[in-house]
Amino acid sequence: MPPDKNFEEAKKKVAEELKKLAQKTEKAKQEAAKLRAEEAELAKKKDATPADKTRQIDLRKAVENLQDHCENEASSTCNRINGVLKANVPNDQKALPEWQKGMEKWYRDQIEKEPGFDLGNGMKLSGQVSIKDKKASLSLSGKF
Repeated sequence: MPPDKNFEEAKKKVAEELKKLAQKTEKAKQEAAKLRAEEAELAKKKDATPADKTRQIDLRKAVENLQDHCENEASSTCNRINGVLKANVPNDQKALPEWQKGMEKWYRDQIEKEPGFDLGNGMKLSGQVSIKDKKASLSLSGKF
């Protein structure tokens, strides 16, 4: 672990940003689950009315909007994390390998342990960090 106090400060700030992201996506996750359940109920109907079919389309669009919201939140969080890295990672080339070693696994573990990041229905948040480039990435995989 790097002895630099900026290292612990960066970890703390990144953890806060990830926690905020989990909180911001939790409501969308719950709403998407309700919408998917309603859509499944409508799909089970044998004699679906035109209104039912229209409702199914509306439900799919609403779920897509929630997915877009989550992607936007992830992108905003990623930008803030990149700012934290740019402000805290030293320019000293000798310190970079220690930072990379200390942050890489920790960053992925943070993403995987947050309860809001498994967004349901196969949608999951993942990410990587490059200390050398002072950049982190977050990406959503799957669909709601």
